[in-house]
Amino acid sequence: MKRSVLVLVAVAVIAGASLPALAGDFIKQKNGQWLVAKPDSDPPAASDFENEEGTVIVVMEENYDKIVYSVKVGDRSTKQEIDTSAVDKVYYSTAPEVYLDAVTAMESGDLDGAISGFQSVADNTSMRRWLREYSLANIATIYQGTYRFQQAIQAWDKLLGSFPKSRYAPTALVQSGNAALDMGNAEEAKKRFQRLQGLAGLPDAEKMKARYYLAKIIQKQGEASKNATLIGQALEEFKKLLAETEKVAELKDVASLAKLGIGECLIGLSKFGEALTYFQGIADSTEDPLMLAGVFNGLGLCYFRTEKWKEAMLAFLRVEVLYNSDSDKTAMALYYSGKCFEFMTGANIGQDNPNRARAQYRKCIQKYGGTSWGKMAAEALPNVRGK
Repeated sequence: MKRSVLVLVAVAVIAGASLPALAGDFIKQKNGQWLVAKPDSDPPAASDFENEEGTVIVVMEENYDKIVYSVKVGDRSTKQEIDTSAVDKVYYSTAPEVYLDAVTAMESGDLDGAISGFQSVADNTSMRRWLREYSLANIATIYQGTYRFQQAIQAWDKLLGSFPKSRYAPTALVQSGNAALDMGNAEEAKKRFQRLQGLAGLPDAEKMKARYYLAKIIQKQGEASKNATLIGQALEEFKKLLAETEKVAELKDVASLAKLGIGECLIGLSKFGEALTYFQGIADSTEDPLMLAGVFNGLGLCYFRTEKWKEAMLAFLRVEVLYNSDSDKTAMALYYSGKCFEFMTGANIGQDNPNRARAQYRKCIQKYGGTSWGKMAAEALPNVRGK
């Protein structure tokens, strides 16, 4: 349930730009303007940081509500701040070799080497705050992306403990909450989403996101216990959330999540015809690949639950082939497409279905073995019958 909106990829560098130790930093705002000082290029080149004449900015703190920085003009420095919601990216001028080496290791796939390098930066209290903060976030992101959920939770907690108002604190709570859900601990996940909702000064988009995840927990608990009352409660919360977010541009991601939640709850309530029409309506009105991944998984489930194996298989394969940028949704599509091929064998639909079922399960295990989908695929694989 997590990968699309959370937007942290295991091998992505969270820092904006890593440049040699020179004069100062740059802050680019979402309106395209640069704060106080303006570089010669976008993004800034190394030469932009070499000019120590005029105004110099040094970012002191990246918090989820305010970014605090100093402005130096000549010999005089003043402390200022800007709303984080107005900032697109921070470009830092200082990055030691140990940090740059860790970034290189991460980009080249040496994730354990990257973790070791980032850890040495995070543990060095003489380093600038952003280096330690980004290092902790990268460590947690690597663990999360490689499905080492317990280590991910510990790493996110270390970030929250060291920098409780970090710009990445909301992400840390969302990701650690999702990691707890992946481990089957709904109560721990609930605590983290409630904590997210209660952060002082949290932007509305993050508060709405917390509401979504809390409703998602109710939905999952209802589905696991086959409790229609709980699923109905989640459905009503998703509808309220959609009504409050769908016409607000900065809340469109939450609105998209709420839309998918509504359709999933309709499936959970066995309203397959209504869910099919609902998902098809979304498919006809959006080109967002992340949204379409959820939509076609939803359509696939509608067909799957009504034993229309071929139609379900085609919907799930569309996610695998066309809309595969979200790991959780792709893993789900691989698992269920394997199931479809397996059931098509019993229904005498098509040829070579056992081999295709095995192939889908193996891909799911190979790519997403640490997820619940990968584990279910591993359980299903030995039971596929036929040549």
